[in-house]
Amino acid sequence: MPLINWLVLGLAPSCFWLWYFRRDDPDADPEISLRVFMVGIGSTALLLLVKPWISPWVPEADGTLRNQILRTVFLVGFLEEAVKLDAFLLGAYLLNRFRGPLDGIAYGIAAGLGFATVENIYLVSRAGELDLIFLRGATATFAHIGFTGFAGFWFGMARGRRRSVRHSLQAFGFLGAILLHTTYAVLIKPPVDRNLLAVLGILPALHIFLLWGRHFGVRKLKAASGGDSGNLSSGNPRSPVQRRPAPRV
Repeated sequence: MPLINWLVLGLAPSCFWLWYFRRDDPDADPEISLRVFMVGIGSTALLLLVKPWISPWVPEADGTLRNQILRTVFLVGFLEEAVKLDAFLLGAYLLNRFRGPLDGIAYGIAAGLGFATVENIYLVSRAGELDLIFLRGATATFAHIGFTGFAGFWFGMARGRRRSVRHSLQAFGFLGAILLHTTYAVLIKPPVDRNLLAVLGILPALHIFLLWGRHFGVRKLKAASGGDSGNLSSGNPRSPVQRRPAPRV
């Protein structure tokens, strides 16, 4: 199959989830979302190149649960979430227009989609199975945006807080994303009953959290703008959220 077909197939799940989570938040800056998405793609491609050099330094999964978990924690949970968080920080979080937890989820999702797009293209093109893109679109792709959306929410909550609270919330978001990702990666492997626990337990919980977090973020912005829901746009120069000095990160 031509390369362009694999690229389109790899992008399809990302486009769907981007539309799904942006349809109720038209104020999210599309330029920032695109920048985070592209940084996510670039950093993920770099990870794919260096991962074979890192892998030999991690204990082999020799059948023992301990080594399997250690390997999964570092190579999957830590490295992949660090790459996505890097795209989130460089593409959005360090900007003055960041609006708190609502933007944290929106741009965390964009970072997760950048990672998932590269991973989908890589794995599906190697397997050569078109059906795999639909399976990954409903599971792995959503899981990636859920993990980074979770971290993004807490990074958004940390903006403007005093240093100790800010660092605690940021650490909670990042470590929580690593824990969720590691747990999902361990459960998604055979036997089938563990697969069901990952798909029917973790993924719906992430979905509920993201929907709740978006609702919470909207309420927080409305309160900051005096209840004027029409003045929440990150590009609106009259917004009271915009007039504040950029908070420390």
